[in-house]
Amino acid sequence: MSSFMLKVTYHHFRRKKRMTADEAEDAIQEMLRAGPEPFKAPPNFMKHRRVDSDLGSVFYLNEDTSADYTIFYIHGGSYIHDFSIFHWRFIRDIIKRTDATVIAPAYKLMPFGSYRDAFNLILPLYRTYLKENPGRKIILMGDSAGGGLAVSLAEEMKMLGIRLPDEMILLSPWVDMTMENPDQQEYQERDPWLYIANLSIYQKHWAEGLDLHDYHVSPTFGDLSGISNTTVFLGTEELLHPDIVRFYEKLDKDGNNELIIGEGMIHVYPLLPIPEARPADEIIYKRIMR
Repeated sequence: MSSFMLKVTYHHFRRKKRMTADEAEDAIQEMLRAGPEPFKAPPNFMKHRRVDSDLGSVFYLNEDTSADYTIFYIHGGSYIHDFSIFHWRFIRDIIKRTDATVIAPAYKLMPFGSYRDAFNLILPLYRTYLKENPGRKIILMGDSAGGGLAVSLAEEMKMLGIRLPDEMILLSPWVDMTMENPDQQEYQERDPWLYIANLSIYQKHWAEGLDLHDYHVSPTFGDLSGISNTTVFLGTEELLHPDIVRFYEKLDKDGNNELIIGEGMIHVYPLLPIPEARPADEIIYKRIMR
């Protein structure tokens, strides 16, 4: 039986008006006229260090830890939304339970940034950190759009001969921007949050003319061989369900990759303040520390 909080969360998203493609494009044009908004810092309850650049901001949290693992957290939000309070509370809880250092890049958002800007921010950051901290365990984690970006980054690392992360943890990753999978129509009616209409507009701006089958924006079409120690979470009630299952089936079958399906759960459910998220969160903490 679903908890009260899950029902409230479900109906909160269901009440929101579904944007049409035209409305999504109009909203983007309005954003362009208004100009970019500054990145928001973590809440006051989270001590952090911030480094700004033309490509975005990077937040460093819990740097004084004695633990020997670091999480690169790539946030989601359809490439158009900044870190949310749900992200920061999730990261806070991870730090409390694991004592990990967390590096959280706030990459330039669409329509002012694209996948190129995100790659140019995160890859050098990751490469430099590895060079300066060669003995640390590295976890690459992302949710939704950030989960897809995390996989694309891992594929690029492999191409460039950069050491891959020791673990990847993906929450409902957006791994196929083409939105071509016919099975999505069934899940569209069940998902209270994500809509094909506006995502089909966001994808074009983020890809900035790149073929949507390119792994830089749709990592499910890239070379996934050798990508291991990857834990993927998804819910049965989310639009991306069929794409995520197809992506997971392309990963190596070496026993170190795992797909965890939350029955009756919605998009990025481990992030949400619901009782059903707790078992998934416990698994995440164990993956970080194993």
